Amino acid sequence: MVEMNKKKVSNVLILILLFGSINLIELPSKCGRRINHSLLEYRIVGGDLSQINQWPWQVFINITVDFGLIAKQINCGGSIVNENWILTAAHCVPHFVRSGLKVNIEAIFGAVDLKNSNGIRRKVVRWLAHEKFDYVNKQNDIALMQLNESVSFDDNTKLAPICLSKLDHSKLRIPICYATGFGFENRFFRQNDHQLRHVKELIIDERKCRQYYPDINNSTQICVDADLGGGHGTCLGDSGGPLQCFHTDKNRWYQIGLISYGEPCALPETPDVFTKIEYFYDWILQQQ
Repeated sequence: MVEMNKKKVSNVLILILLFGSINLIELPSKCGRRINHSLLEYRIVGGDLSQINQWPWQVFINITVDFGLIAKQINCGGSIVNENWILTAAHCVPHFVRSGLKVNIEAIFGAVDLKNSNGIRRKVVRWLAHEKFDYVNKQNDIALMQLNESVSFDDNTKLAPICLSKLDHSKLRIPICYATGFGFENRFFRQNDHQLRHVKELIIDERKCRQYYPDINNSTQICVDADLGGGHGTCLGDSGGPLQCFHTDKNRWYQIGLISYGEPCALPETPDVFTKIEYFYDWILQQQ
């Protein structure tokens, strides 16, 4: 018994030496379930308007950069990982803070119409983009944001974290997948960027995806499309939002991807590229 305890202590010390400390982002066991909302398919570009509490892990992220004379706003999507952290795309994270510019990031939870609902608001106090993120080709396009105050998961807020998994998404029983976001409906007229929408997505075969994106990395990225005929899909402002799939055996929603990039909004016969969550599962857990 004593020897076993010594072994455990030595293993912990080895982990600390390897990683500097124990992993500190914990994933809740109660994840991927809506509160008082049934699994129904309702009528992003060409997507359907989402109902209150339909996607309780969805986050709207507003980034304001103060350049002095002018301020620029950037909108992205995200998902709740736990009470203190949200997941988004690395290209949504400000990469120019070293220049001394003032950056304010606000996360809004529980809203489906930003003009008619305040939602639950939190400030982002820290952000961690993947250390190997490549802004040009969007490789390793994933980031975490830490909130200034935790959010609660209960009947009052009706918020919930999304489930994450390191299992190959093709081995999960997930026949139903949706992308969600507050992005524009039209790339040129930029309409309806204040309402949460969802669109049913199909995961595209890797070989077919490479026809559209020859440089795609199938280990870290996946291709999806709502409608190869065009008219449906993701657009500006959706970046960082989740691709969530319903696991029929576990009766839970799992996030298998996050919106990274694509051709102009819902261009006919062109899929979108999502960061593959399973590849970065360990990276998420190792952040602190």
